[in-house]
Order: sequence, then C-alpha cells, then structure tokens
Amino acid sequence: MKKQIGLITNDRVLYGKIRLLLRELASVALIGEGDAREGYDLLIADLREADGLIADCVTLGEGGTLPLSFRHEDLISLLDASEKKGEYITLSSSTQSAYISGEAIKLTEVEFKLLEAILSSDGYVSKQEILRTVWGDGYDEGVVNVYVHYLRKKLESDGRRVIISSRGEGYKIDEKYRRKR
Repeated sequence: MKKQIGLITNDRVLYGKIRLLLRELASVALIGEGDAREGYDLLIADLREADGLIADCVTLGEGGTLPLSFRHEDLISLLDASEKKGEYITLSSSTQSAYISGEAIKLTEVEFKLLEAILSSDGYVSKQEILRTVWGDGYDEGVVNVYVHYLRKKLESDGRRVIISSRGEGYKIDEKYRRKR
C-alpha cells in the first residue's frame, strides 16, 4: 500500500514535482492552512510557508530537511531516513541549524560553518584546513579547539559522540551520523 503524504505549500510547481517524483511510492495530497493534518503517514512542509520564515528548504518534520531545489535521489533518501529514524545529521543554511534525528539544534554562524566543513569531508579534516575554510588567515589552531568544544556541547548533549578527533589528523563526523549517499 502506498504511503499517504501531506504537502503543506502554496507552490504548485513544488507540489507537482514532489507528486511526480513520488508517484510510485506514495500518494501526495496538497494541504491548505485550514485542512486537517491527521491521517497522513508523513507531512512535508515547504519552509518558505512556515510561520512567515523565508527558507530555501522543505522539511519532513522529524525526518530532516532538504534544500530547494533537490534531486529525486535526495528526496527518496530523506523519505527512507524518516522511516528508519536514523541519527544522521542534516544542515539547513536558511535556518542555520543542524538536525539530528529531526531535532533542531540552533548554531551560530561560525559553528554552522565549522560543522559544514567537517561534515563535507569524507574522512578527517585537519585543523589547518578548517582554519582556512572557516576563519581564513590570521588565526591559530586554538580557535578550532574552542569552537569544536562549543559544537560538541550542542550536538553531544545527550551522551552521543558525534565529532571524532584524532591527534595529527583532525576531526570527522562519526559514520553513524553521516547520511549514506
């Protein structure tokens, strides 16, 4: 049986795209402001419509976010991840937040850039590379240590270990929290 998905948006093009992309997997219904939101297996909201926030992504609530415009594969992997309730990290540049298992974690601009730099690397990223990417020239490696500490306080508050460090190699995100592509 196909999943029942409700899409909250005023963008008919976005509705058409999602409906077309998911035609084999789900039945997508457009939901207006006054419509009931119960009875759907999943709700997708266009964040450009949510609370007057102008954002460049859609969200699957607890499943994470997807930047506009997105590829078919990204939408499918986000739907799969929402079913598995995995603990992967997604980023939303428009809200400057990280999401772990759908939980929004508000980050400062520097924390966001730092997490983005570490997350974009397939393996370890060195402190020197992080300095160049996030701060540019004129800073020493101590600033990386401080901001990694800040990130850890936010991302690892419930005991999970998200950021792995290795002396001489740098930092990486634990594979458990990386979305499989």
